[in-house]
Amino acid sequence: GTAIPAFNPDSGALTNLTNQFASLPGAPAFGSFTSDANGLLEDTKKLAKLDWNITKDHRLSVRYSETQGNQPSYPDFRSTGSPSSFPSIAPAATPSFANGVTTYDSKYYALAVKEKVWAAQLFSNWTPDLKTEFAFSKNNTESVRSTPVNLPEIVVLGVPGTSAATGAAVTSNTAVLFGTDYSSMGNGVIADEIAFSGNGIYTWKNFTFRAGFDHEKTDFENLFRNGSYGRLVYNYSPTLNLANATPLAFVRNVSSEDFPPTDVSSFDQTGFFAQAKWEPNQRFNATIGARYDVLGQPIAPTNNPAIETAFGVRNDGTMDGVGQFAPRFAFNYALDHDRKLQLRGGVGVFLGRSPWVWLSNSYGNAGKGRGTTTINGASGIPIPTLGQYLGGTFSNSNPLYKFDPAKPLGTTSEQFAGGGIAFAQPGIKPPTNLRGNLALDYKIPRLDSVFTVEYIHTDVMQAFFYQNINLVAGGQGADGRTYFRRYTSAKNTTLVPLGTTGGISNTRSTDFTTAMSLSNTDVGSSDYVAVSLARPMKNGWAYNLTYTRGHATEAQPAGSSTATSQWQFNVVFNQNTVEKTRSDYELKDRVDFTLTKDFHFWKNLTSSVSLDYEGRSGLPYSYVYSTDLNLDGFTQNDTLAVPNGATDSRFDFSGMNAATQTAYFAYLKSSGLDKYAGGYAPRNSFIGAWQNRLDLHFSQDVKVTGPVHVEAFMDFINFGNFISTRPLNYIAALG
Repeated sequence: GTAIPAFNPDSGALTNLTNQFASLPGAPAFGSFTSDANGLLEDTKKLAKLDWNITKDHRLSVRYSETQGNQPSYPDFRSTGSPSSFPSIAPAATPSFANGVTTYDSKYYALAVKEKVWAAQLFSNWTPDLKTEFAFSKNNTESVRSTPVNLPEIVVLGVPGTSAATGAAVTSNTAVLFGTDYSSMGNGVIADEIAFSGNGIYTWKNFTFRAGFDHEKTDFENLFRNGSYGRLVYNYSPTLNLANATPLAFVRNVSSEDFPPTDVSSFDQTGFFAQAKWEPNQRFNATIGARYDVLGQPIAPTNNPAIETAFGVRNDGTMDGVGQFAPRFAFNYALDHDRKLQLRGGVGVFLGRSPWVWLSNSYGNAGKGRGTTTINGASGIPIPTLGQYLGGTFSNSNPLYKFDPAKPLGTTSEQFAGGGIAFAQPGIKPPTNLRGNLALDYKIPRLDSVFTVEYIHTDVMQAFFYQNINLVAGGQGADGRTYFRRYTSAKNTTLVPLGTTGGISNTRSTDFTTAMSLSNTDVGSSDYVAVSLARPMKNGWAYNLTYTRGHATEAQPAGSSTATSQWQFNVVFNQNTVEKTRSDYELKDRVDFTLTKDFHFWKNLTSSVSLDYEGRSGLPYSYVYSTDLNLDGFTQNDTLAVPNGATDSRFDFSGMNAATQTAYFAYLKSSGLDKYAGGYAPRNSFIGAWQNRLDLHFSQDVKVTGPVHVEAFMDFINFGNFISTRPLNYIAALG
């Protein structure tokens, strides 16, 4: 895809910056600015499968697959918000980025993913009444952000240019970034997973019994050292000298020299299950069963007693030994003797996938051994220049202030303590849902098809929820939302006015910045109704047409891999409060149509072609303030309050003339925000434009030797875009 910048910096300013790179120590390759960013999403797959009929009663299936993918990304290339983890530049005021942020190409990155999977299954029929199945798999996955350079990130504020939105000249509230992306400085995960399972099925009269076990264990090595190469912030001027100018701020994530650079952890899940199916006649059957899962997390995060002193809770909480009982029931009843019409349904408790990605935050954010150092003009500490940092000539001998391109991950000769922390509450439980469905199927012989109506309901029993427990509430704003205490300086108790940036945060503990606590909530649910018409493969062709409509709610989306960003990017009215709103993943309306046709160009070898169309509602989105309205320390996460008119006492319109007020209220009406006049627009109150996608799949059966066959396949993703962008509403530009 292609992205265009949020603003176009003046060519003179770009030349001024770029011409300085060669004279810096080591002549760092900070790259150049381009008017668009583009790259290809690459995905290469290899697959081999062997099916061996050992005897007529025993069959072995072995599969090997290998995937290599590359997904390009252009962080901050097109943005009007604060760059990730932007530091305080006190005593200077917190800058605005409303006129645009953009980057040089050195800040791009690609997510490189490699996966290798071995899997085997053994199926055995011991007697007519007894069958067993055993499975084993081994999965190695590497997911690493690949960057074009290993360099500190440089942020230059107030670069003049032209707004991409209006075409007008801008001289402030902008930024240009170059160097390695702050969040991609040492960012990768290696996971080694081993899983095995076994179950047996025994039939007795009109009962079928099934029991078994499964076990999955994953060892993780997680490298997440955002900011570990360093970040330096400057104000632009035509005379800016990058080598010698003192930065507004210097930031670097470091670990003590005796502290491991990566986090090692392990997570396992063992389940035991049993069920009984009763089928008294051909028209009715019912299944009742249960499973019990035990979770293991044998390696606990490093305990930091200072956290317990500050917040009254230990930071080495795990799920080790936590169990979950999950009963289930299902039935199927044919309403007529010909089984043309059948009613089916069920209800049960289900555990979610491995929650390691969130639990892993506890390992790298223990408030000791590793953390982020931020120095600005208000710190009273000397700040290295870029020339000193790259050349290793700063007066302080601490390696924190010396960049080594061969070993870019930051270290310090001191014992680091404090900073942002993250931990799980002791006794935290895995994500768990109660789910039920009820469906009606009707066979249509004339069409060789089945018409189905199905209702699915899900209730959240346990979900994850982050809170920053280091914040202290300071009162309520005019619109009723909670705001957090922030003083004008560290020496007095004068509060910064609500809606004003800057100041000194008043936290429960000054030893730590943020304190992200992971706990459980039972808020969230979904309801979906699906109507489908499906024809199974017959006479060489098949189809499936499905329409789904639904609604889903949640307390906090699970869309981020770090504790701070999970909390920071959750749009709220009252921060640190559970608010039930539309889910980020709701698809209000969705249409799926698949058409498959088999061909036999060669005798006994099948060629198959499938077209798959998906049309769906756009993703939910929110209106937010660009500033830090509630003073929680982060911007762009506060929902928008909507006035009921120019006399709404919650608002001050004295700075608007009549024409501006008219335009403002006209926008509220045209955008649909006026629906919430007198209150506020909750998170995800709005839905994006309808989206269409058409994919093409081709597969070919190939005979190797004797009974051995392999299948070759090819997927043409977004085939509809190749045909035409107009009827399928494709969007070429990203961002």
